Amino acid sequence: MILAVLYCLLWSFQTSAGHFPRACVSSKNLMEKECCPPWSGDGSPCGQLSGRGSCQNILLSNAPLGPQFPFTGVDDRESWPSIFYNRTCQCSGNFTGFD
Repeated sequence: MILAVLYCLLWSFQTSAGHFPRACVSSKNLMEKECCPPWSGDGSPCGQLSGRGSCQNILLSNAPLGPQFPFTGVDDRESWPSIFYNRTCQCSGNFTGFD
């Protein structure tokens, strides 16, 4: 019985799929803090020439942090994704994802 429970528990864990597109995790992108890869359809950042999206500055809320953030300045989730990027793709219409 214990082996069956252990097997089900371990089977339920899955590997992480990642949060950033592969095109945005180069040293250059991380140093520039910009995730606006060119769309393969027209070569423009975020597919801007095709109306798919545009590269824009990230706007963060000025609301005070609540008790759900007890690790201010330590936890990267507090100011997500500005810890890594200042500019990202903003999709237009029904488009989603970096490509």
